[in-house]
Amino acid sequence: MSGCGGCEREDPVSSEDQIERLAKWIAGIVSAEMAPGAATSRAEAEAEVQKLKTDTRAQCIPEVHRQHTETKPRAKEAQRRKRPTRPIRTFKGHSDDVISVAFSPDGRTALSGSADILGGGDNTLKLWEAATGKELRTFTGHSDRVVSVTFSPDGRTALSGSHDNTLRLWEVATGKELRAFTGDSVVNSVAFSPDGRTALSGGADDESGGTLKLWKVATGKELRTFTGHSDVVLEVAFSPDGRTALSGSHDNTLRLWEVATGKELRAFTGHSDCVCSVAFSPDGRTALSGGEDETLRLWDVTTGKELRTFTGHSHNVCSVAFSPDGRTALSGSHDNTLKLWEVATGKELRTFTGHSAQVLSVAFSPDGRTALSGSADNTLRLWDLTGP
Repeated sequence: MSGCGGCEREDPVSSEDQIERLAKWIAGIVSAEMAPGAATSRAEAEAEVQKLKTDTRAQCIPEVHRQHTETKPRAKEAQRRKRPTRPIRTFKGHSDDVISVAFSPDGRTALSGSADILGGGDNTLKLWEAATGKELRTFTGHSDRVVSVTFSPDGRTALSGSHDNTLRLWEVATGKELRAFTGDSVVNSVAFSPDGRTALSGGADDESGGTLKLWKVATGKELRTFTGHSDVVLEVAFSPDGRTALSGSHDNTLRLWEVATGKELRAFTGHSDCVCSVAFSPDGRTALSGGEDETLRLWDVTTGKELRTFTGHSHNVCSVAFSPDGRTALSGSHDNTLKLWEVATGKELRTFTGHSAQVLSVAFSPDGRTALSGSADNTLRLWDLTGP
């Protein structure tokens, strides 16, 4: 027969009755003369009875209640993860869309790039104090929208890309423009190599469609052009070791390149619309992409195989980023939200709401505890990734 907790017993005698009977039995043994060398004592017997009572009562928790008590924290955790999260700080100062954001290597400052889509005269970079949201400096010089910004590995300089067909190198401490890299097409994305000696840009080319260009930072000289995309290149990224690079394009593909030669190593196909953003994992073994098909996709860099699709956004995914430990990822979308994902499973962990327009760029802080976003509502916002 079935008893409480699903345990089967031979008779309907209650557990309490069984305990009492066992207690009397043990007490009788202790009272009697024991054989020489016997270890049993009254104290040990009483301790055994108490243990039996505790164990039996634990077993007799109704199974449905046990499942409820075990499931309740899991349900709360799931609810916490799905609960929209508000920003801890808003950075105001730009007069138009904030298209790109980046943290400094030490996490103490942040950089943003803005547009002049409505003729408001922005087209600037701004430097911010991350802890307070205070604007520290404005970098002026571009004549069209600034669509990509990044810090050098040592944090002393910054690079920007613009639709005025230039990349520009800036001294962070002063805001002074150090160098202009002039090309013949719009620049949609820029990236520093891990050693800071070269830079990569991605954009359009009238003849070949989309191209990447490699530049020498010290001189501004163009070193190499990478061709293969059939449409505009929207984002570029260096691998952690600097030997390869990734690009995402309007032709719906990602491509892997050998930096030393400009040779295309692999094409990644799977997105059904433009690939707007790409990122390498910290170990360089996988890559993440976000596209206008409203998905993120995880790829094996060595084989080009798609490992996982992340679904949950209801509009274009404009920006993706890996956490410093590679376990989670961030995405920003035209649905006005950021989302945090578990990379190993593709599970959505949290949604961040607060922007009133498209989220165009996202970045993790170096310690992985906060995130930064840039939006078409003209603001940057800082988010806590550690709280509920």
